[in-house]
Amino acid sequence: MFSLYNVYARKNAYSVYFRQNEDDASKKEAIRLSIIGTIIPGITYNFKF
Repeated sequence: MFSLYNVYARKNAYSVYFRQNEDDASKKEAIRLSIIGTIIPGITYNFKF
């Protein structure tokens, strides 16, 4: 069996953290750390005894 994960190749948010803006210290910005931004193929097989 052949399968594809993340077919639309979206960058899903893994974690979000906040930091101060470098230009304006009174503002904060949200930074999204994303993983798996590409399509991942998968192959599975079954054995019958």
